[in-house]
Amino acid sequence: MGCFGAFGVGKTTFAFQTIINSLTRNKNSLFFYTKPQLPIGKIRNIVESYFDRMDKNAMRNLKIFKINDFTQLHTISFHLEFILLNAIQSENKPIHLIVIDSLTDLYKINLNPNKKEKNVELNYKLHQILANLQYLTHKYDLELLLINERSKETVNGKVVENQSGGAVMNYWISYFINIKRTPILNRRKFILCNSNHDTLLEFHLEMTLHGFKEK
Repeated sequence: MGCFGAFGVGKTTFAFQTIINSLTRNKNSLFFYTKPQLPIGKIRNIVESYFDRMDKNAMRNLKIFKINDFTQLHTISFHLEFILLNAIQSENKPIHLIVIDSLTDLYKINLNPNKKEKNVELNYKLHQILANLQYLTHKYDLELLLINERSKETVNGKVVENQSGGAVMNYWISYFINIKRTPILNRRKFILCNSNHDTLLEFHLEMTLHGFKEK
């Protein structure tokens, strides 16, 4: 599953709330964060709102990885299976959810319109990352959430919002959620689409300090 939206719409809030919901069901998660500063305050607020629904040791079932560049992200994608196997064999705690926030930020930083060969290599590596993630989700029955920024492109003569990574992401990710602002402050519109941009579901949630809530 992919999730994208403009800056500040609440993508990281949605990502971490998804993780916490998994932890409340005693499921183990991996969180890969690629942006400069891990939002500790935001994470703390969300965790605190779930205390009464979580086991006191639930946070031990979450591992957080800080990713600093695209090469590191590419490398760790090929080490993921060892992490998954170790969780099963050494700790007897299989991983159920992997969240990457954000998948293509570091990829975009390296793109250069004047270096075509480098861009081809970056696209190839992005394909490799996504292919490996898909392989692991099927082999180990994982849930996968990939957070991305928003981009705009022309599809069938119309300008549409898409997740960063464009055709590469659409090839590997069958479904994605577009989080959009509304005229009402802190109310967000969630649009579930398939890779053909067909709308499958729409709903609204309120963004609070403690995560998204129903109206």
